Amino acid sequence: MIKKIYVTLLIVLFFLPTASYAAQRTGNVIQLIRGEGIVNTREIGGGKLFVSSLWDKGGERPVSNDGSFSATISGSRPQKISLNDANGQTRALAITIPENAEKIVFDAKSTARAILFQDPAQFKDSRTAENYFSAMEGKSSFQALVLFFKEKLALHSLEELNRDPQCIALLEKCSSEIFGEDPVAIRHSLQQAKQRLEELF
Repeated sequence: MIKKIYVTLLIVLFFLPTASYAAQRTGNVIQLIRGEGIVNTREIGGGKLFVSSLWDKGGERPVSNDGSFSATISGSRPQKISLNDANGQTRALAITIPENAEKIVFDAKSTARAILFQDPAQFKDSRTAENYFSAMEGKSSFQALVLFFKEKLALHSLEELNRDPQCIALLEKCSSEIFGEDPVAIRHSLQQAKQRLEELF
């Protein structure tokens, strides 16, 4: 498994749909199921919110006043979904697990999980993903990142936090502790990714 991570939320958000798009391109059959969950509004702000899943052909699904929502998700493997505000800014992220399709939560922890989570296509079953989560969440750097998001996500979007030096430093620490990657090499990879984005646009 390639242990690769981009350390800014800009890159994470840009590449969020690539795994599902690849599945469409290669013709792999994806079983679709109904997912349900809740937004922890004590940790996540943004006013009127919408859940975005690539498999929802009708577009974004609105979050109810009580924080509950539903969305079409993959029933074959883990998937990333996002929580957006009325301005299209990303307020939180989550990983859906088919076996827990009715227990999806958007909060600080789910956002940290999703940012650090590698390509879902690499995880062929939910047990492997859950083991990955357990190992990751035991690290002090991950716990520090969750605390940071608990303090910030009520007032800021992920696009705004992308420019926060503290957020970048925490992500670098996670990359070093969890994946064993050199922060210098990570920054070099980030510069290359940004350059590629500039060329694309």
